[in-house]
Amino acid sequence: MSLSSSTPIRRNYDKISHELVEAAVSDTNGKLLLQTQKKTRGDEISHSFLTQRASADTRTVQALRLDTYFAAHSPDNRYLLKVDVEGPDVPSAILRGATGILDKVAVVMIEMTVDRFMDRAVILHEAGFDLWDLADLCYYGDCLWQVDAFFVRRDLKQALPALRPMTGGPFRRELWQSGF
Repeated sequence: MSLSSSTPIRRNYDKISHELVEAAVSDTNGKLLLQTQKKTRGDEISHSFLTQRASADTRTVQALRLDTYFAAHSPDNRYLLKVDVEGPDVPSAILRGATGILDKVAVVMIEMTVDRFMDRAVILHEAGFDLWDLADLCYYGDCLWQVDAFFVRRDLKQALPALRPMTGGPFRRELWQSGF
């Protein structure tokens, strides 16, 4: 599927230098089935996820691993990796498909649902990252549903004292924040 020049994503990035790669990011290179849904008002697709069964709402898409893509396009760069997708397995698949470049990633920002938080945190911890912060806590009713989690490379955290404020001297009561 090729995006037309009038799609919202093309219009939104029209004045910004960018490369739009029309592919699903995963832990495999090849073709996958993508199911789309319209869960919000309007005509635009609001949700999509990988599936094994073809239906009227599915389409075949090109899939690629991030490590494959970046090895060919910018092998010597450093990265901030932002994973802002939903689905039970998609974010973990993206992380597994980035294992070849995670040593070049300084920070990973990832949207994580509570039920899959540990799975994704373990992948990042084993790749040398530590949890740094949580933001955008989203609740469904009274239950925490998802957060944006920020992970920093462990070696960077050790090298930069500003990333370890509680280890740089005596406790300072005025810096302590709680009870949000």
